[in-house]
Parts: sequence; structure tokens; C-alpha cells
Amino acid sequence: MKRIGFITDDIDIQEPISKILNKFNKQEKIHVETINRLNPELPTINKIQSLFDMCDLIVFYISRGNPNIYFEIGLAQGAKKEVIIISQSHSLIPFDLSHQKCIVADSGNFEHIAYEVFRAVEQSSGTKNSYKSKTTTFNMLDSYFNNYSPDVKYRDLYAFNGPKRHNLFERWFYGLAKNIIQWQVMESEKVKSRDSFDFMIWNSSDDPELQSLGNPIPVELKALNSMNTQQWNYLAEKIKRQGLRSLLLLTTAKNRKNSTTFARKLKNDYGIILISLDRDDLIDIDNPKDLYLSIKRQLLNIVYGGD
Repeated sequence: MKRIGFITDDIDIQEPISKILNKFNKQEKIHVETINRLNPELPTINKIQSLFDMCDLIVFYISRGNPNIYFEIGLAQGAKKEVIIISQSHSLIPFDLSHQKCIVADSGNFEHIAYEVFRAVEQSSGTKNSYKSKTTTFNMLDSYFNNYSPDVKYRDLYAFNGPKRHNLFERWFYGLAKNIIQWQVMESEKVKSRDSFDFMIWNSSDDPELQSLGNPIPVELKALNSMNTQQWNYLAEKIKRQGLRSLLLLTTAKNRKNSTTFARKLKNDYGIILISLDRDDLIDIDNPKDLYLSIKRQLLNIVYGGD
């Protein structure tokens, strides 16, 4: 799924991109993120940075020419984000921004806006659709889960960097995982050894696919924007040294292509199952059942050969 960030200089303007995209192409592959969906207590600059980290494309809507939005466009350019500028008139677009993809919406040319957004999305790095099981939906009794919603939302993580993001990521995951009644979740020691993982899960579920992960199930969290080859190889060595059958890897990165390649190598070479959940898998998880079913979907992708 592609994520588009929408930023405007007028808080009274309702985000129009979702309606435009839906009118001209009723697909579910594009999702629009706005500042309004983030924690209202966060500073504005942190919210802006969150959108940059979460999204593949940033759409700026200039209606009044507030100086702040030009600064934010500059930040997006510095972050090497794909940018589209929509303006009420040519006069609101400074000369030094005229090289950007600019659309003047004074005549309501929404079809042109939709076309440019779709074209920009297609030009950015693509991802394959995940496998959708054709079997009936997994019947999960609500009694398997406690009624719990984390106080820290996944999208709030992007407002922070380094240890702060990782600590909040651990808090977010632990709160959800410990409220899956069939799991016993153990945190790692505060001073971790070289071979330790962030969490270990003992699974008592009678679900056959989940049982294939073995016990315990190691969990590793990576609060990163990307993962390099060295990090993937380090994980592989750590799993092999401990003789584990699986790994549950959660990241704040968008690394579907790399994780698919790595998962295939682990499974073919060592018989290890990697369940990797990245930004697009985790961003809308709000309760323990969502987390469990997201893991289940990824496992079915592996079992039935999906990407």
C-alpha cells in the first residue's frame, strides 16, 4: 500500500485527496495520512517529520501562502521525498519551487490532480500486493483477547528517533502482545546479551499455523527507516546460533521487498520461518486481535507462497 501525506497551510480545509482518488480510481492501494490523525500534543515539527517518515509521497496544498508551508516543502525536499504542490493560484508558487510538480486548482481540475498523484505513486518504488487467503476468514473468538487499546499509537513513533522511538515501540508491542491471552510474553533483560532478542513469546494457541513457529517465538523490534544487508545477515546468524525455528520481526521501516528476499533465504537454507511486519502492516493496528491476525496473514503468505 502506498501512503500519501497531506499538508496544508489552512487548518479549515478538509483533506480532499482521498475523495479525488476515490472518484477517479476506486482502489485500496493508496492511503492518505494527515497531521490531524497524529497525537495533538506533539509539536507541529514532529508531526511533519512523522508524515515524511510514514509516507511515500507528500502533497502540499497552498491556499493562503503561509510562510510555514514553504519551509515544510523545503524540509520534504531535504528528506528526498516525492513532492506534489497544489495551489489556488500561480502567484502562490515561488520561482524556486516552480521546478516541482505543481498543479493550480483554481478551476477545480480535480481529474488532473488525480492523474498527477497516481503517476507520482507509480513512479515511486513499488511493492507487490500481499497474498490474500481465499479461504474463509480465520474464526477468532473475541474471548482470546483482552479489551485493550495502546496509549501510544504506532504512527506516534515517527515523531521520535533513536532510543526514544525504540522504547516507545517496545511499549506499544508489549501492551498488545501481553493482552493476547494465549501468549506469555517475556521481556529481555535490561542489559541485553549479544544473542538476546527484545521479547520471547510462549504460544499456547492450538492454531496449527502458529504452532509451526515453535516455542518460544523470538521477537525483534527495529525502530529504523530501513535495514541494510549487514543487519539482515546479523539477524540470520543470531537465529541460527540459538537453534530457533522462527523469528517475528517488527520494524518502523518499509522493507517488504528486502524482508521477502530474506525470508525466502531463511526458509530455503535453514528451515527458519520469518514473519516480518513493516510500516504498512502495523500502522493501523489498534488492538491485540489486529496484531494477531496481521501475524497470521503473513504466515499464510509464507505457507501458501504469497509475497
